[in-house]
Amino acid sequence: MRFGFKVPHQAITWTRLADVWRVGDDLDVFESAWTYDHLVALRAVEGGIDIAPATPMLDGWSLLAALAAITQRLRIGNLVSCVPFRHPVVLTKIATTVDEISGGRLELGLGAGWMEPEAAMYGTELGSLRDRLVRLEEALEVILGLLTSETFDYDGRFYRLSGARVEPKVQRPRPPIWLGGNGEKRTLRLVARYADAWNYTALRPGGELDAFRAKCDVLRERCVEIGRDPSDVLITAQLLLGDGPAQLAESASAWGDAGASYIIVMLPAGAEPGLLEQLAVALGPLRDA
Repeated sequence: MRFGFKVPHQAITWTRLADVWRVGDDLDVFESAWTYDHLVALRAVEGGIDIAPATPMLDGWSLLAALAAITQRLRIGNLVSCVPFRHPVVLTKIATTVDEISGGRLELGLGAGWMEPEAAMYGTELGSLRDRLVRLEEALEVILGLLTSETFDYDGRFYRLSGARVEPKVQRPRPPIWLGGNGEKRTLRLVARYADAWNYTALRPGGELDAFRAKCDVLRERCVEIGRDPSDVLITAQLLLGDGPAQLAESASAWGDAGASYIIVMLPAGAEPGLLEQLAVALGPLRDA
């Protein structure tokens, strides 16, 4: 199995976060490290997740640029960028800049957006679920077009471009695209058509293991429908650290048996670097198996 980690950048200082990432950069068990794309802190509530506006919260993409500059090995990304927050041209420019800073280590995560109280607080229009997914597909087409073409034209419902280009280009053909989301009807079709990796979140209600198995089957069907080899899509899952490294290793093994080949571990807010070292010891046997 392969592993990455994510440290919540709320209720934490830049210094502490940087210390954790530096330690992770030296631990070969971890292949990647991630920020996330919320403008306000989150908190767990009964039955789900709510916003916590009074809790200090650092910006994920700004952090990613800084963290790219202080690490050498880790693949880095924002899991996942909320498309409604930025025009895809702006997001592409940010992504190519971070890729340049990191020396070509960027993984580009994208999602349709889901936290409605956050969007309402800032006046961001998410729209209906269908609108979000149409906008996500258009953003994918725009971003891929900008990353792979010298100039790019586009005429969609949400975005229109004429002779658009982004310079400098990335340091390889393009960053791998990770799509987050659990929806079977539209999201997994987008994964099959556009993504290099699919990220399933077990952090929200409905993210149980049995549901994941079923959605893996659906993703394989979506790939076959368009003539794509299902093995071309990396299947990843986000898991909470929970009761500690030993328990997480058992859980990761079960998710691996269910179809995940890559686990992103969500550490608790304010995590100490030593916790990452303990986790690396627990996960080492799975990585080497």
